[in-house]
Amino acid sequence: MLFNLEALNDCKDEIQPILRNEHWEEVGHYKDIPIDMEWSKYEMLQGLGKLRCFTIRSFENEELKETFLMGYAFFIVDRHLHYKNTIVANQDILYVRKPYRGIGKEFLKWCDEQLKAEDVVTVTHHAKPWFEYGNLFEDMGYEKAETIWSRRLK
Repeated sequence: MLFNLEALNDCKDEIQPILRNEHWEEVGHYKDIPIDMEWSKYEMLQGLGKLRCFTIRSFENEELKETFLMGYAFFIVDRHLHYKNTIVANQDILYVRKPYRGIGKEFLKWCDEQLKAEDVVTVTHHAKPWFEYGNLFEDMGYEKAETIWSRRLK
């Protein structure tokens, strides 16, 4: 198993079908609004040095260096708007494919280590109420800091 920091262009094509299908089926809140990623904005964030694309892979063929994507997490890293001298990481996307969920905690710990090495002070995660990671995050030392509410206007 490999945990990696990858460039968006190196993982985007593999992530897209997973994101559009199994990931969205599990976490999509408004099912009638199809997922349609604004990849150009992610590319812009990467160009500004603000996007981290972490992946979990397993080798399918070590000799040919062929891998299988097991999961991914995207973080936006920047100075906080309220605390300009504090670097924060906000999780944008997190998904570990169902058969591999047992490695999620190890993957998240690794992500935290990578972010800490970049002088990130705080990491923020969000989770759908029906797909709650609270116990996992608490076990890792996270604390509940906010609740996000959503209202559909159209």
